[in-house]
Amino acid sequence: MAWISDNYGFDFEDEATYQKVSISQLSSELSKGELWTEMVVARQDGVVGRKQPGRERYVLNFTVRDSPSDTINATCWGEEGAISTLSTTFAIGDIVKIKNPQVTERQTESEDEKFRPTVSSKYQLNISPQYSEITLCINEERRGYEKLLHYSMHRSSEILNLVDIIYNSQNAEGLSVNLLVAVRRIGTIQTVKTKDGREVKKLQLTVFDQSHPTFNILIWEEETAKFILKYCSKRSVVLISDIKINYNNYMKEIIGTSGSSTIFTPDPDIPDARVLYQYAMKITLPDDSVQNESKYADSSIIYTIEEILKLMNSSEIILSEIQGTLHAIITSFDIDSTNKISSFRCPGCIQLLQKKDDKCINGACEIGNGMKILPGEEMYDIPLSIADNTGCINRCLLLGQVAQNFLGVSVQEFSRLSDDDKTNLKWNYLFERVTIEFKITPSSTGNGRYNFRISSCKKCD
Repeated sequence: MAWISDNYGFDFEDEATYQKVSISQLSSELSKGELWTEMVVARQDGVVGRKQPGRERYVLNFTVRDSPSDTINATCWGEEGAISTLSTTFAIGDIVKIKNPQVTERQTESEDEKFRPTVSSKYQLNISPQYSEITLCINEERRGYEKLLHYSMHRSSEILNLVDIIYNSQNAEGLSVNLLVAVRRIGTIQTVKTKDGREVKKLQLTVFDQSHPTFNILIWEEETAKFILKYCSKRSVVLISDIKINYNNYMKEIIGTSGSSTIFTPDPDIPDARVLYQYAMKITLPDDSVQNESKYADSSIIYTIEEILKLMNSSEIILSEIQGTLHAIITSFDIDSTNKISSFRCPGCIQLLQKKDDKCINGACEIGNGMKILPGEEMYDIPLSIADNTGCINRCLLLGQVAQNFLGVSVQEFSRLSDDDKTNLKWNYLFERVTIEFKITPSSTGNGRYNFRISSCKKCD
């Protein structure tokens, strides 16, 4: 097999006879025999490319660069054994030398281009086992090329914040976008069986940025998954180019899905990445401590109002939610005033709507992302204030079914009560001691604030 050199330093006798050409010097008229040194920045798994009667041709695609601004795609064709062996020779992040590639103009309108990373060169490299050779560089030969792994493929202006995706998911669905994120959690590579019986590899990556606390990414390319495990760690920053946004029915949320055109750039050398890294290193992640994570998820733990306000005003990020129980007194409960105490809300996520026919825009909600179609519902929207011996929370909301269970009457029944009946109902609860189960969650506006939500409210006996 001619295209894999046994001389891992590429120290073959006739190297001097080959012209060393960079990507920027490419021309389809160059004669064979050029010598290239490149950083591999993306690589797909080897697959069957063309089927012919009695014969299958396999293909291996990868992407290389030799400068911060110059990138090119390469394709290797061959029989299964040759492609399989080549697949074990180099990986993403390796430095390789390529001898005798065929240089052809890239067909930008072809169907294949949709499944390749976006590159700067108008050419592509075709590598065959008969004429070409790929050699892995080691030690000193890597010097000067390793830093290319950290150069961005896109300008900062082309990068989206996570909050732009989460809360505009209908517009983002199906798009390929660029993300600058920090790593929250890296899973393990799992083997998944597809509906057609194939076994594929999957890696789940959970990330965050300053605008939103958690976002899941699925990686289906085994080579990319191995690269992530090698070059990324918790809190490290990664630039993800051309990742597809879609709603995952199994996970019931908007996620990113890595594909054959996706490129991961670890610790990218751009100012925004340094800012995000400082942010990621400063915050305390809930899963830094298993003890803290289990504590925050336990609704039976009793908090004081002082402790709740401290959590809500903390500079530490809350990646999911904090649950707990509070004993307090209702200090304000104006259900008999002239102010309206009901509103139209999405029945799926309780997001406020201006009118019944308005559409929910919460991308994390099945109604907001179009998976379900339901009209808005009129629900209780009662402001109340609560206090204990450590402090007070003014104008938190008693919403929907929680309020109905507390009052014992529906919104429609309440609207038919007389003013005196409403006042009598108010005094059944005002200045009474209640037990409240609550959740603290990040604000859906992505402004770094947190919401105090009452999930249950009952009078104490």
